[in-house]
Amino acid sequence: MRYIKVDDKMTVRMKESTLKLLDKALVSFDWEMILKMYKIMKRKIGNDQIKIPGLVKLQKGEKLTPERIKEEVRLIIIHVISQDLPEFVQGPWTIYWVNGEWAIEFEADDDFTNEIESDEMSNEEQEEFDEMEDSLIIPIGESKISIYFVPQAASASEKIEEEIRIVPKIEAPIKITRPTTDLQKELDLAVKLENYELAVRLRDLINEQK
Repeated sequence: MRYIKVDDKMTVRMKESTLKLLDKALVSFDWEMILKMYKIMKRKIGNDQIKIPGLVKLQKGEKLTPERIKEEVRLIIIHVISQDLPEFVQGPWTIYWVNGEWAIEFEADDDFTNEIESDEMSNEEQEEFDEMEDSLIIPIGESKISIYFVPQAASASEKIEEEIRIVPKIEAPIKITRPTTDLQKELDLAVKLENYELAVRLRDLINEQK
């Protein structure tokens, strides 16, 4: 573990392996190109609504440099990791974080557990698996940080008027949702493909529909 001083009031405790992961991701960017984009966008450091610990505005007369932008992004990532945020957006930066210490929980009767073949386990493991009543917890085991620089983005929405059907003797409208079975199949596939970021989101969506 290593202690990182973010500012005068905050120190973050972080694993050496996580710091190496962070630095490895930052090396991949062309900071000179990003500097040009910042100037075109007239973006100013430290002016976002969400305040990041340790991130300060440029001083009067201070010149914006690639190193200054890189430090901005590094502090944003440290904030995301220290707060264990799976997704975070700050200005043109979108960050996804998967903590290897997280785990995915499956109910004992999920299709995923039913697909586990008995010949993959010893007799003792099979007995423990058969006696399982609550859930199966699978650790993710691999941390991953994904960083996206998106200078421009747009979105649009449209309100869809759906017909509300009334069932006899039931006064409340039917809640139209996506079938949980379909989501479960997508979750199983995400786990098999080791797309843990998607798997965590699908698991949350399934839980919301229960």
